Amino acid sequence: MHGTEYWHILDGRIRIKVPEVKGSHAMAGEMESQVAELNGVAHVKANPLSGYVLVLFDSQVISHYQVFAVINDLTCLTG
Repeated sequence: MHGTEYWHILDGRIRIKVPEVKGSHAMAGEMESQVAELNGVAHVKANPLSGYVLVLFDSQVISHYQVFAVINDLTCLTG
């Protein structure tokens, strides 16, 4: 991911700026559907207007590092 940055991390919540999502409803939808399939993820919202992806998850099941890795893999595959 070029220019991707953590915006905000709390236990069970991560908000990441993903430039590949900004302006792309298709990428936002793909990001939501792929990340939502991860075990432990409760909610995903990718906003094509802002480029931010919000993920709520059970930190006892999955870590923010694993969430970030999946988002990184998705942007590498499409970028």
